[in-house]
Amino acid sequence: MKNFKNLVLFIFILFTVQYLGSITPKGALNLTDSDSKAKDIGPKNWAIGVQAYYDLSGGQFAENFQASALALLETFSISDEFNIFFMGNLSSVIGNSSKEDIIDKIKEIQQTSQGINLAFYPHWYKTFTTKLLKSITIYTPIGWKLNAFKNDVDIIQYLHQFNGSIGIEFALLEGSISKKPITISIEGKLTKFSKTKYESIFGEQKSSLTSLEITAVIPILNGCGIAVNYLNSKEIDPIFSVGLIIVNSN
Repeated sequence: MKNFKNLVLFIFILFTVQYLGSITPKGALNLTDSDSKAKDIGPKNWAIGVQAYYDLSGGQFAENFQASALALLETFSISDEFNIFFMGNLSSVIGNSSKEDIIDKIKEIQQTSQGINLAFYPHWYKTFTTKLLKSITIYTPIGWKLNAFKNDVDIIQYLHQFNGSIGIEFALLEGSISKKPITISIEGKLTKFSKTKYESIFGEQKSSLTSLEITAVIPILNGCGIAVNYLNSKEIDPIFSVGLIIVNSN
């Protein structure tokens, strides 16, 4: 019965929400009440969740407030300290930006989970027993991403992307209410795509984009946390957003 309810929740989230900010598999599992040993190295670890974010960079409320779904599954484990997750994020493929707003279109490409995003997350994980530092995770997600945009005559153009990243995540302190640490992740990302397709959408030739993303997740209840996200790139002004994350796991 519990698994059936989780499946219903996953399907509901999958087809109703629109956008997701950045969260790592470890960051998501950190919010749950699963046994730490089992969730770190178990071969069948999984989680589903939803995030709602608000962009503090300015603009219309309806455009800045967005939500999306996530699903993750641990697919392979070599040791207590190394495992690989598969993680998928789903939001509206066609973004909310206007046809003329090139900057907003670039934002949709560079924000970690705008559109459809499927990736493998190799993790190296080390725990500590100090009061300040609880763990350090180094991760290197590799995956595929899809965004779509409408042109001046309402024809939809799709941009397929290859994403490669490297990041480090720190689990710090421990909340007095949640009893779970705060996680802070820092991730550098390279996005590759077709130069010709990019030119047809943006009017200039380019085959790649780079960005830096920082996310802090503060647990407040079991399976629930507040996230603060920062995205920086030479193509756009920095983006600050805050959000609420809800996660359920086995």
